[in-house]
Amino acid sequence: MIPLSRRVLTPRTPGGWALFMGRIAAAVLLVLVTLGACVWAFFGQDAFMAYLAVAVFALIAAGCGTYAAVFFLAHRTKVRKGEYGMSGPVQFRRGR
Repeated sequence: MIPLSRRVLTPRTPGGWALFMGRIAAAVLLVLVTLGACVWAFFGQDAFMAYLAVAVFALIAAGCGTYAAVFFLAHRTKVRKGEYGMSGPVQFRRGR
């Protein structure tokens, strides 16, 4: 078994990325629906409308930040595998 410190937690295929992002979206949706139900039950309709406004704002912010997170994870994976800087017109070589 691979030790946890050596495992790469990012997916390796496009299908893996789709599954990974789908699981994150499902978890976020479940949390938002649960919180919305609690707000409505305990604080009423006016608080629920305020909650919806905040939730929509948060979803837009998360949607914009998702691209940055995906590119960061992909970059980190390439750096750890030693592939960084090996494509494009200029290629950086490691020490001899």
